[in-house]
Amino acid sequence: MRAESAPIEVVAEPTLPALDAFQIGGNHYTKLAIQPWEVIENNEMGFFDGNALKYLMRFRDKGGVQDLEKARHYLDKLIELEHGRNA
Repeated sequence: MRAESAPIEVVAEPTLPALDAFQIGGNHYTKLAIQPWEVIENNEMGFFDGNALKYLMRFRDKGGVQDLEKARHYLDKLIELEHGRNA
């Protein structure tokens, strides 16, 4: 005698919202025509140049001069590393 098996229920994967459509902790990136992470990813930028770009793109809407100083800090580190590679 063969046991009847219950029908298999297919459950759809939950749909996540597009990550570019919202931002956690403010709206200083969602105001931009293109998200910094899109530029960083599409151009295969590294940590230091990517962070500098992020601060440059948001400084008017978030951190002002402090964000410019943060961008400079990342650029200075990148310059230091590049000098070391080219020595």
